Amino acid sequence: MGDNTMLHNETIDTILARESCLDFTGEPVPEEVIETLVTAAKYAPTSGGRQPWHITVITDPDVLDEISWLVYGNFLEMMETIKKESEKGGVKKTPFSGYDENPTAASVRYHAPMLVIVSGDPQKSSVYHTDCCLATENLYIAARSLGLGSLWWGALERGGFKNPKGKELRDRLVPEGYEVVSTSLIGYPTPGATRQPGRVVGFQRGAGGVTRI
Repeated sequence: MGDNTMLHNETIDTILARESCLDFTGEPVPEEVIETLVTAAKYAPTSGGRQPWHITVITDPDVLDEISWLVYGNFLEMMETIKKESEKGGVKKTPFSGYDENPTAASVRYHAPMLVIVSGDPQKSSVYHTDCCLATENLYIAARSLGLGSLWWGALERGGFKNPKGKELRDRLVPEGYEVVSTSLIGYPTPGATRQPGRVVGFQRGAGGVTRI
C-alpha cells in the first residue's frame, strides 16, 4: 500500500499535511477560531454518546507563563536525576528537550499563544481516555485546516502536574474528578518549524505496519 494509489480530497490532504509544530509565531488565535476548534473537538466520536470530556482553553499570558516555568522546573529536576544516574553508569543518553540554554517562559512553550487541556471523567465512561484522544485528534485536524499548528505537549501532560505545585495548578484548570488526557499547544506556525523527516532520528511520516486480510 503506497501513496501513489491513494485518493485525495480536502479532508485527506489536511490529515496528511498535519505535523507537530516546534515553534509558533506567538500571534494570538482569534476568538472565532478558538470556538471553531473547540466545537470540532466536541464533535469527536464517543462511546455510548457519553462525551466524558472537558476542554480547558488557556490564552492568558500570565497563566501560560506559570505553566511554562512549572514545566521547565520539572525538566531541570529530571535532568539532575539523569545526571546522577549517568554518573553511576545507569544512563547512556539524555532526552531531547528542545529548550534554549537560558529560556524564557515563551520559549519553553515554543512561543505558543494557546494551550488546550482535554480531560475526561472516569465516572462517565470507562473509555474516557480513548474518547478524549479522539477529541484531541479532531482539534489537531481542525487546527491544520485553519492554518494553525499543534503539538502534543507531553512535558506537561506526563509530569507537569505531579508535584504539589503542579497539582495545585491542575486543580485550578481541570474540574474535580477529571483526569488530564492531553495537553496541546496551538498557534500559527513559524515557517519551517514542523517536525520534518530527519529532524528526529528514525522519524518517518506515515510509518507503521499494515495488515490486509
